[in-house]
Parts: sequence; structure tokens; C-alpha cells
Amino acid sequence: YLMLPLFSLPVLHTYCYSRFQFLHFQLVLFIFLIIFNFIFLSSLLKFFFSVTLSFPFFFIFSFNFYFDILPNIFCFTELLLILFSLLFLVSFL
Repeated sequence: YLMLPLFSLPVLHTYCYSRFQFLHFQLVLFIFLIIFNFIFLSSLLKFFFSVTLSFPFFFIFSFNFYFDILPNIFCFTELLLILFSLLFLVSFL
């Protein structure tokens, strides 16, 4: 029973690696949209506005929000959740 998490680690690693590959494509697209809007607006003062214009397209261009973005968020935050749970347990000791 205690060895089950060790067997699930390669599966999780393979899954997260494929998610990260697609996330890399999404981030490149996101950066491209920021640059495109930045050139289109042609003003340094409007850089943050270009970021806010590009951010919705980051989700619109993903094929499916629940199956693209959420697994990426899960893979990124899994280690943080483990660390916070350990800190939570240590605080009660």
C-alpha cells in the first residue's frame, strides 16, 4: 500500500510532461499576441493594456479550458500543495 505512490509517479510524470509541451505552445502563442498588440498599439505606456488584451486570447485559443488549462495548473501546483500540506502538518507538531 505504501509503494503505490511510487508506482504512480512515472504515470504522473509522463502526463505532466505532455501537458507542459502543450503549455509551451500556449505560452509562445500568448507572447506572440502580446508582441503583436504591443506593435499594434505602438506605445510603451500601453504595454500593460496590450497584456490585458492578449490574456483572453490565451484561453480562447486553447482547445478546451477544462481539459487544457486546469491540468496544467494541477501539474504546476501539485508540488506547492504537497509543501503546504507538510507545513500544515508540521505546524500542529
